[in-house]
Amino acid sequence: MCNLARQLGGSCGSAVAATLITRFTEQGRQALLPHLTSFDPAASSWLDNTTRAMLRQGGSLAQAQTKAYARLEFVLKRQASMLAFEKVFLVMGITFICGLPLLLLFRTGRASGGVGAH
Repeated sequence: MCNLARQLGGSCGSAVAATLITRFTEQGRQALLPHLTSFDPAASSWLDNTTRAMLRQGGSLAQAQTKAYARLEFVLKRQASMLAFEKVFLVMGITFICGLPLLLLFRTGRASGGVGAH
């Protein structure tokens, strides 16, 4: 019974963590997206430099711009994922701290009668 509870708890924990990572990644992307406008000098400079780098690799200007925007999307997703993992780590830490008082409810010592090994 204890092994079943441990397996179910681990599976549920993994499912919750995966769900939170997905949600927090999308939230992070939506939070970072307004900072990537054509009016932002840093973003437009980054796009220009990346477009020039893609042009040096060959292809047309339209292909280089497409590759630069794809690279920008990759960087945006990577940063949003980093923020999501940070939030999930915080949630897990808070859950762990809140669950620590439950340890006081467990009995200590050996089980009576017989060998405790499996």
